[in-house]
Amino acid sequence: MNVWPLVTGLGVFGLAIGLGSQTLVKDLVSGLFFLLNDAFRLGEYIETSGAKGTVEKISARAVTLRHSRGALATVPYGQIGKIQNYSRDW
Repeated sequence: MNVWPLVTGLGVFGLAIGLGSQTLVKDLVSGLFFLLNDAFRLGEYIETSGAKGTVEKISARAVTLRHSRGALATVPYGQIGKIQNYSRDW
């Protein structure tokens, strides 16, 4: 019995899963570093590269910010480049 088609199929499947989960892994690892560095906490007002607001929720993959006008923004940790925390060290 020829097993090469099975091995090739599993290899292609593994490659697809690996490429598909790249963003997920990036978000999880980035989030871990943000949390370990204590960059922000619930209730603090922060600004990231794409949004600003009060931190309402911190999850494994993203942070949820409430803008002063009421809009919610969920920002994945992998997209956060720079954080300005306006609630610290006043």
